[in-house]
Amino acid sequence: MDNQNEQYVYLYRDERGNPRYVGRGKNSVRSLAHGTLSGHNSDLDDWLKASKFSLEICGPFESEDICCTVESALISCLVQTPRLANDFFNKSLGVSKGQFRPAAVPAAFMDRPQEPALTRSDFDRFIDDGLRFLFVYINASKFSDGRKGYDIADIPSDDEIASRSEKYWQLSKKIEGWRSKQTHFPTHLVALSGPKERRFVVGCSEIIRNTSGCWVMLDNMFHAEGMVTVPIERKNLDALGMRGRHLSSSMPIAFNSFRHSVFQLYPDND
Repeated sequence: MDNQNEQYVYLYRDERGNPRYVGRGKNSVRSLAHGTLSGHNSDLDDWLKASKFSLEICGPFESEDICCTVESALISCLVQTPRLANDFFNKSLGVSKGQFRPAAVPAAFMDRPQEPALTRSDFDRFIDDGLRFLFVYINASKFSDGRKGYDIADIPSDDEIASRSEKYWQLSKKIEGWRSKQTHFPTHLVALSGPKERRFVVGCSEIIRNTSGCWVMLDNMFHAEGMVTVPIERKNLDALGMRGRHLSSSMPIAFNSFRHSVFQLYPDND
């Protein structure tokens, strides 16, 4: 078979079977060049000359773009594996679209999903400190007004998450009732996404209030059919350190498609 113009990805392993280097080339012969000629990776060349190793190859691929993506996916997976990272010879992660990244949360919060899920007891402790919560649900669908849904593979920007979280919620009648007892105004908006069994916090924002606890009434806050834009602090979606954490099944939070049920209050004692 003529493979002189076909795209391949290759993998060097050490004698224990551990991956040590991933590369690609326009033909399979490229994989044999390391260690025989002065190349761009002298550490790899020196190791190949002094060590026992095995060589594996994958392909051919239909295009250079696919080949680059496969190479980058392998590299990014291996360099993020602690027991392999220090002995891995690749110096570049390759193309960004092929690199593994945290699903559902931004990289800055990648450890949050592994933290204990937020329980009812956690929120009750916050309530003892005078906090109250408005939970809203964000699905993956894009709205007709252009606001993005929450796609775990293409996480919206903080501004896009804030725009989706803050509106439009059927809260006008609730606000009328809260005015008579201003301590009932929610202090934080918690935006959730994910299936019922795996709900997670995509953003927790403090709600802007005056000194008596009432929400600050902003221009264009009230809309038709009782809909409201909640006056949140848009620049911080990690209030109380919740962003990226899962919600325990112990929390009595459930949503459905009815307008009055795509949000929930906790505690809801109005």
